[in-house]
Amino acid sequence: MPWLHKPRLFQDWPQDAKTLATEKVIELYKRGFAGAKYNPEAKERFLSQQARPVGEDIAHEFKFADSGKGKLVVPFVHVLEMFPGCWPGRIGQERGDCVSWGSRNGGLTTMVCDIVGGLPDPTTGKVEGKPDVSPEGIADGVLSTEAIYWYRGYNGDGWDCGSAANVVSKTCGLVVRKNYPEAGVDLSRYSGSNGGKYGSKKPPAEFTRLGAQHLIQAATELSTSEARRDFLFNGFGILDCGSEGWDDDRDQWGVSQRQGNWSHSMSRIAFDDRPFIIQKYGEPLECELNSWARFNRGGRDIERSAELVPAHKKELWIACGIVNPATGNIMIPEGSFWSKSSTFNRRDHFAFAGAVGWEAKTFIYDL
Repeated sequence: MPWLHKPRLFQDWPQDAKTLATEKVIELYKRGFAGAKYNPEAKERFLSQQARPVGEDIAHEFKFADSGKGKLVVPFVHVLEMFPGCWPGRIGQERGDCVSWGSRNGGLTTMVCDIVGGLPDPTTGKVEGKPDVSPEGIADGVLSTEAIYWYRGYNGDGWDCGSAANVVSKTCGLVVRKNYPEAGVDLSRYSGSNGGKYGSKKPPAEFTRLGAQHLIQAATELSTSEARRDFLFNGFGILDCGSEGWDDDRDQWGVSQRQGNWSHSMSRIAFDDRPFIIQKYGEPLECELNSWARFNRGGRDIERSAELVPAHKKELWIACGIVNPATGNIMIPEGSFWSKSSTFNRRDHFAFAGAVGWEAKTFIYDL
């Protein structure tokens, strides 16, 4: 599926922009520098290596097609309840590494939904548990972006979603933010300079071994909005790449309009297919999480969502920043925005299924 804008509109990431403040990084994207590269060959390699490359076929085979139809689908609620403050996090990108951020956020969604589901993994038989993450690690997104980015295979910035989907499913998956002294790697906090530590030079073999312990078990391409809706409804995180940009201002309901061009990767975290939304906007809405921290402004309340908040969750969700205490509405995270579903249709989308996580803990108390 081609991107909306021709690749010639974009420029390679400048070699002298190794580490910058997030505001400067945003400026480069808006000037036409490519964090997400157009690479149809890498996408074809990805698809050729997948047992089931097309998400729509998977949804029908496993009988979850149309499972999200007519619903408000908000898997980000589970992420923010488990790890309050992880999105949008302490800071945003400091270099052109957006594809690793989109991959990390898609992987985190899948991991959390696996844990919340509480069912044995169909491949490993393991019931997934919550990993131990420090408050500093949570503030920097729970999982490392740098660990994924190190396997792009070259030193320059910018990458493509097809290659990243291959990396997280075959080489290096979910790496918790902490120090790994046994591998000589400290990933406790995000840093743009650390993101460029490896590229053409491979990370230490011991770290590669660690990263391979928590792979995404399967990744697949999604080519329709209905597939995106149904995969999100079933707890599968989504990485996306494309050339569309959006307004920095949200309306009172968190909706942003298409504006400008960014060669950029982000992550889809919600879908609103309720009939009154379709009647109002003419189509469903999808919610995109960016990697630029609090880059945008405006409303964040989800329209008519107060009645969807379970009474026993209200106080917890207020404390986690999920519910607006003034209105009682569920809110989308800072740094995210809704837009009409059709504005995302020319982007590449990859869904992540089955994160190989951590054993669920059993606590035994000596009374």
